[in-house]
Amino acid sequence: MPLCVEGNNSDSENILLNFAAKLSDNVKILDEQQRFSLHLAAVFASNFTNAMYDIAFTILEEKKIHWEMLLPLLQCTLDKTKTMSPQQAQTGPAKRGDALIFQRHIEQLPTKELQQIYQLLSDFIQKRNEK
Repeated sequence: MPLCVEGNNSDSENILLNFAAKLSDNVKILDEQQRFSLHLAAVFASNFTNAMYDIAFTILEEKKIHWEMLLPLLQCTLDKTKTMSPQQAQTGPAKRGDALIFQRHIEQLPTKELQQIYQLLSDFIQKRNEK
């Protein structure tokens, strides 16, 4: 697990580095703004991803499909980010511009809120793909 430290001078920074090195082989010096940005990125990468997993879990549960069916795909998606950027690894109807599948997905979603989330994320993917 990475540990991030910041000292208010080189002596305190060295003390923190030495202590952190006893707990982890992955220690980085990050200033306050960098740590805040890391935390923001972690919210997108983990907390929001968990929310998407929850939506997927509910969709599958309602159709009596086991969650485990998605686990190989989720692992493959994570593995791809080790060799390419997330934008390069992006797939799906929004990336392909597949309007027919997009519409069918929207119609299947049970609430306006989920439809809005799907629309917002699809729009984001399409705009990123145009760059």
